Amino acid sequence: MKKSNIIKFLLMAVLFSASAAGCKKDPDNPNDPQDPNNEPEQITKVKLTFTNDSTNAVSTFTWADDDGVGGLDPIIDEIVLSPASSYSVAIDFIDGSGVEDESLTPEITTESDEHLVCFEPNSELANSISIDRTDTDGTFEIGLTSTWVTGQAAEAAITISLKHQPDGAKDGTCTPGETDVEVIFVVKIQ
Repeated sequence: MKKSNIIKFLLMAVLFSASAAGCKKDPDNPNDPQDPNNEPEQITKVKLTFTNDSTNAVSTFTWADDDGVGGLDPIIDEIVLSPASSYSVAIDFIDGSGVEDESLTPEITTESDEHLVCFEPNSELANSISIDRTDTDGTFEIGLTSTWVTGQAAEAAITISLKHQPDGAKDGTCTPGETDVEVIFVVKIQ
């Protein structure tokens, strides 16, 4: 009788472990929606680092909305630049929704053939600034690094967006794809 109880126990243990293994998330299946590695990233910060090409002075300006859409208003730095100057600019996209900030820029760099950073100065600023992307995916520009050249004094807005353009949709323009994040900065050239 003891032997049959042991056999029953072993069979139940085998059945339990087999059913538990069937419910596990498959880390090798990138399309498994229950896989925590496949959760979409949340971009809550956009950080621009400007290096003045003449003086090497570095300035950082940030758009931050750590509590996400629908919460408190984002905190936005004004971008202050000198007239008639050239700046090398690096942009960092950050998920600040967790305990620690996580830069998403390395992942965007890895998937550079599917991403494009778009810079759209409004009409008042367009006459006072020119922006050229300086990095490429081998075919098209990316925009994680750029050169900004300022002209005369002005104060106006610029919209910066990160476009996700998968499956061969990237064509060098900001038209195709979906917007991962879009932020507006005020730029003062003074």
